[in-house]
Amino acid sequence: MLVFNDPSVGYDCERIIDDFVLLAMLVGNDFLPPLPTLDIAEGALNKLFSVYRDLLPSLGGYVSGDNGGGTFNPQRLEYILEVMGEQEQQVLEERAKAGG
Repeated sequence: MLVFNDPSVGYDCERIIDDFVLLAMLVGNDFLPPLPTLDIAEGALNKLFSVYRDLLPSLGGYVSGDNGGGTFNPQRLEYILEVMGEQEQQVLEERAKAGG
């Protein structure tokens, strides 16, 4: 469950939902190439949303576009993906342990 109580960013439920949908599409969309270390069965959604929740106050706003209309802020999304990328080695090591 996403719990967000940081008054410095402001809370906009609609924008949180927009960000949720955008991030979920990265993990579970059949029309995009899969991200190799983000597997739903391994808890990728929980990890991704946890990173999002932790980073949101420092992003300067929501990932979904500031003006609405189906846009998004690529710099904010890139930062989230960079942080997720830092966890790739750990994911691969866990897979190796489980498989061997």
